[in-house]
Amino acid sequence: MKLSTAVAVGLASAMGVSAADEKVIGTFIFGRHGDRTAKPNGELTPVGIQQVVEAGNFYHNRYFNDSSDYHIESLNETYQSKQVTAASPGGSVLQKSQQGFLQGFYPPLDKLDVSDDTVTGSSLSNGSTMGTPLDNYQYVVTSTFEEETPNAIKITGVDGCKNFEKASDAYFESEEFKKLNKSTLDFYQGLYPLVEGILNKSELNFGKAYTVFDKMLVNNVHNETFSKKLKDHQDDFDQVRFLQDQYTKGLNYNSSNEDTILGGKSLIGAIYSALNETKTTGKPLVTYYAGSYNVFYQVFAVLGLFDYDESTFTGLVNYASTFAFELVEKDNKQYVRFGLRNGTESTNQGIGKDPESPGFETYPIFGEKDKLIPYSTWESKVKDKAINDLNGWCNACGSWDLQMCIPYSKDYLKAKEHDFNINTSSLSLAGAGGIGAGVTIGVFALIGALAFLLCARKRKTDKSVPPMSEAKASNSYTSSVRTTNSV
Repeated sequence: MKLSTAVAVGLASAMGVSAADEKVIGTFIFGRHGDRTAKPNGELTPVGIQQVVEAGNFYHNRYFNDSSDYHIESLNETYQSKQVTAASPGGSVLQKSQQGFLQGFYPPLDKLDVSDDTVTGSSLSNGSTMGTPLDNYQYVVTSTFEEETPNAIKITGVDGCKNFEKASDAYFESEEFKKLNKSTLDFYQGLYPLVEGILNKSELNFGKAYTVFDKMLVNNVHNETFSKKLKDHQDDFDQVRFLQDQYTKGLNYNSSNEDTILGGKSLIGAIYSALNETKTTGKPLVTYYAGSYNVFYQVFAVLGLFDYDESTFTGLVNYASTFAFELVEKDNKQYVRFGLRNGTESTNQGIGKDPESPGFETYPIFGEKDKLIPYSTWESKVKDKAINDLNGWCNACGSWDLQMCIPYSKDYLKAKEHDFNINTSSLSLAGAGGIGAGVTIGVFALIGALAFLLCARKRKTDKSVPPMSEAKASNSYTSSVRTTNSV
């Protein structure tokens, strides 16, 4: 992703400039994982851990530091469970990235200017205090959301979303894809001498743009032989990166089909819920979710950032990139501010060491002119664009075969209503039981009376009673069950 020309230098610059009369009262942070080994069996690397820890430390300085213009006053450097909520999807890379970020956000207490007795239970009866292992390490409670569950759609709203899959796959049939796939084939095939042993020749085409970029990137960081070879082919790698940017954006954003950004809409809904809870109850003060790069594209689209600056937001964000929505109070009114921090090093992708750390760049969202938008504006825009609950997600995605969506399907609701009408007929169980008992008593009484009359008649006439004709009753019925998938 293209970095802004205004790169912050040092902590003060990284903090940015803030009006003296405003204060941050809460924040929602979303972060990409750090450096990992190649897919499909990627694992977070020590480089990746360092990146996400640094990202957490950046936000620690932003929100905990008394000298920061963005200091959250009631946020305690000693972890308090009610002050922070953290979650990630299942999977080793994202879970470890979440843990690493929180290690940076809540460093061991021995590295902070706090006393041991601020930790619950640290005081002992003999007058001494005892800290936790690993330099008073802070153990932050986190959540893991398994895929295709109601909580998971907040972070990975595209997983299991059929309408997103259809919309995303449509890119392969687009004229843009076909044109690029054809025009870039010679370029990709020409990379084979460089990537032999890393990529098969059959993988070298635009349809595998992300795979090509990912494997070259991973080997550039962790393969000394390849990294030396690549130094003479930096222009080729830049072109691979550029084509990957076009490819990934095409899969995750189509201005004429909003089904491509359903994951972004789900996350924006979760962000609204978190900030609104902070606004109304005062907690949590910080919410942190760890997720993948594709969600960044979709959130940018929902916020209208491609219209604001397409060249900046088209590129793939770097490892350990983060964006944050800050709840701000100014003149006794609430506002929301969006900002992006692209990775942890200005040399992008974590290659090399640069003393300049990317700053937190703020941008206007939803087509607004100001970067600080009134909370009422934020609320109305979100309600118009976001997916706010499971029912909304199931309807938007059309994923009626998922267990969690079945209760919201039209067929299920119709069947439930039909069953209710037949079984209750607006009667309570007691009422229905009373009627049943009354009918039973009445039937037996009628039979008894009829028997009495027949016997009396027989005594009078002494004639045989003709036998009653035997009627066969048919209780058969046809029940049809839909087996086709609902669309």
